[in-house]
Amino acid sequence: PKRDWSSDVCSSDLFSFDEGNSWSNPSPTSPIDDTYGILAGAMYKDTIAILSNRLLAPEYSPFNFARSTNLGASWSWTQESSAVQHASVALSPGMLHYASNDENILPYEISYRRSTNLGTTWFSTQILSTYDAYGSDYPGLGSYTDDSGHTTLGIAWRDVKYGFCGLLGGGVPFRLSIDNGNEWGDEIPLHNTPCG
Repeated sequence: PKRDWSSDVCSSDLFSFDEGNSWSNPSPTSPIDDTYGILAGAMYKDTIAILSNRLLAPEYSPFNFARSTNLGASWSWTQESSAVQHASVALSPGMLHYASNDENILPYEISYRRSTNLGTTWFSTQILSTYDAYGSDYPGLGSYTDDSGHTTLGIAWRDVKYGFCGLLGGGVPFRLSIDNGNEWGDEIPLHNTPCG
């Protein structure tokens, strides 16, 4: 059966075994008792990865991954932390995918990393947005794995190179990977109306 997972900021698990038509009662998430915010989360079969803030601190405080390989019965934390504002994660067979606005590059660009051990170590960072003088942020990363185990990834983000509207408007480009994040196709503008 497909398993969907969701969490609120109070760190409770909700499970669905019927593609989201019905949900379990909320139950506390074990390792998240010292957590003050969840930035992103993903689930694939029995594996869950949550990017979470372990400190009561401002917006730019460190985030670590909490991960479970048994539907949340037990958890562990990554040691590496990063200060991010906007991030997205996805899981596929044997791979954790992580996208964020890279705060080491100004203006921000979208960085992508992947890990075969749920965030203990990472492959080299790839910049997925066009490295230019325009800001890119708010990545949304998703994965689809077919019955044969083949994974396709998609990512979209806000990018002001298509113009901007006030403080929040920007275009929305998209990139696709058909080999589990190893290589990515060209950037395709999905929406280039700045106020979209």
